[in-house]
Amino acid sequence: MKINLDHVSELKKVFLKGIKVIDNTGIKLNGCADAVPYIASITFLSEYYQNDAEAMLIFLDIHGIAASNGAACTSGTLKPSHVILASGYNDDDARGTIRFSFSVQNTLKEVNYTLEILNNLARKFRK
Repeated sequence: MKINLDHVSELKKVFLKGIKVIDNTGIKLNGCADAVPYIASITFLSEYYQNDAEAMLIFLDIHGIAASNGAACTSGTLKPSHVILASGYNDDDARGTIRFSFSVQNTLKEVNYTLEILNNLARKFRK
């Protein structure tokens, strides 16, 4: 089990570091990075990005990346998550929140590919 946790933790660490490289100002990392090693939540701030959760998820899906918007409790809806809103985000920012899950089956190559696609997404949706 520890080997699995170490693997997933390393993938998430690389992912979060890569997000900061893409945009350390307009993309916010949510929650405590070490609290939940299997999940990462990021928010594209509406001040910098055109937040359209459906379009962002379709963009990721077209490139073979599975992700969800908001928090798990509102999975499957485009309505802003009450959890994200309670974290201090406004409706527009909440619509730009995307959640990624990590598994022991994921690879570093997949994480790097996802970061490449997220960089493209950031360029496409930037105001």
